[in-house]
Amino acid sequence: MLARLQGWANWIRDRFDSPLARRIETFRIVAALGGITALVAILMRAAAPKACRTLPVRIIDLELTFSSRRFGALMQQLEARGCDSAFLNSLITWDILFPVTYAATLCAFFIWAERQRRFNVDGTETHARLPRRNHIFLLVPLAAGAIDILFENIPLFVAGTLLAEPANAKSTTLSALVRFGSLGASIKWSLVFISFLSILAELLRGARGIVLKRLRYAVIAVLLGALPLLVVPQGLDILQRTIEEDPALPGIVRALIAITFGAWVVWYCSRKLVQLRFPNDPPSSRDWYEFFAEQIPRILGIAVLLLGAAAFARAGAALPVFVMASAGGFMVASIAGTFMPRVTRYIGRLLVRGYLRIVDGFDQNVGRAVIALVIGLAIIRAPNDPRDFLLLRRAAYLLLMIAWLFYLYVYSRRGRIAARNTVKVMLPAV
Repeated sequence: MLARLQGWANWIRDRFDSPLARRIETFRIVAALGGITALVAILMRAAAPKACRTLPVRIIDLELTFSSRRFGALMQQLEARGCDSAFLNSLITWDILFPVTYAATLCAFFIWAERQRRFNVDGTETHARLPRRNHIFLLVPLAAGAIDILFENIPLFVAGTLLAEPANAKSTTLSALVRFGSLGASIKWSLVFISFLSILAELLRGARGIVLKRLRYAVIAVLLGALPLLVVPQGLDILQRTIEEDPALPGIVRALIAITFGAWVVWYCSRKLVQLRFPNDPPSSRDWYEFFAEQIPRILGIAVLLLGAAAFARAGAALPVFVMASAGGFMVASIAGTFMPRVTRYIGRLLVRGYLRIVDGFDQNVGRAVIALVIGLAIIRAPNDPRDFLLLRRAAYLLLMIAWLFYLYVYSRRGRIAARNTVKVMLPAV
């Protein structure tokens, strides 16, 4: 049995190791799948009637009742709101697609997380033997998705349909279906939790784990500094205050400067910290350590800007639009950069001048940024919305633009310095 599971896991890995997948890059595949999952979740909520987008009962309570009587009582609360049909229909429509997307995302995320076990930084295979548990952990999210559809959604849908007839309220069939669906839901949530733990364990392993542990306070700075602006009501109130002045521009500028400076501090301090070496550092691959020591501070800095932009968008009642526009722009720009490099290079060359043209890949990255920002303009389209919402959406777009500029700055810094020095040596008069 274990050999069969290992064969299935290796077959999935082979798909991610194909020439096409390597050309796209695994991280972009993970980001694209995550964006698709988020989009499906947003569309699933948008497909429900307005009165049913905030249900009187929690979905997890419906999933884990283990009691036909309690399931019937919760369904009656939905019926009183007129949401019972919408809930049941979602079980066999959007809630069939969502498990497929989140299972694929978690599976791809695990493959990406364990990449340093199987490959060197330059992309050559290590031919190292993977632990047996990795093959199981890779398949866990796929099992969770299958159980979600077959052993939770379908039984609960049938149970909810039977409740339409009052005579079935105390039937043995209904009780069995509810218990079976609740058991399936409990197994699904357990597998999803195990999948998250396995991904976290891989992320904290080896050189990446050393870097993340050393940058734990930078991670906390992102979580406690930028994330509350998005998820805490008081954070949204702070952003709302930035546009209450007349004119609103000074308040917006101050907020953008503060968030940008915070992102720069997180990136710069993190970068300096990981350049230190201590005698008691655990052994790790030097190549992978240098790779993660360069990439993770960049990601943390960009995360501050993106979380700030998302917070402005949420304050402007445009978070779903922001997610779709920013993620869609990233995906389209990545696809264009991979399969139409001449187009992105041409766009970049229109804006890049001087010695920057000899920086490797800089013009292509500029072209990708332009494509993403053009698509991102959908964020600020709000012809019938109040003035405050429009200003907050514009602030969100400006932060998205700053995030791309910050990306270009940190990812081309060494190349720009080398190009400038080369020009000075070859053309001293310039």
